Amino acid sequence: MNENEKYLNWLRSVSPGQKIAIERNYLGSGRQYDVMEVSRITPTMIICKINDNYERRFDRKTGNEKGVERRWYVIQPVTKEIVESIEFRRLCSWLSAIKPDSLGLDALRAIKAIVSKEES
Repeated sequence: MNENEKYLNWLRSVSPGQKIAIERNYLGSGRQYDVMEVSRITPTMIICKINDNYERRFDRKTGNEKGVERRWYVIQPVTKEIVESIEFRRLCSWLSAIKPDSLGLDALRAIKAIVSKEES
């Protein structure tokens, strides 16, 4: 069974309550993922409820988001790599928000030691 057949079988097996990864492909910034829970399934769509007023709908034959023109979102099975990429993105965002002036000298030295060790 090739990768496309495996993906199509996975799309057919998705069920309500299951976690899926939404792959967002932005020009210049690469792939990013979010994990969402499937709220319901129809014969043609996989639907994730965002809030009381908004749902994301994905085609069960292709995995592509339906009803949108200017973005390319597709669903994927949740994998360890996807979970780690989400964690990496969140940690980078958290780290960029730290104000060095708010940290003590010992904390800055510890951060420098960790970064220096990782870079060598």
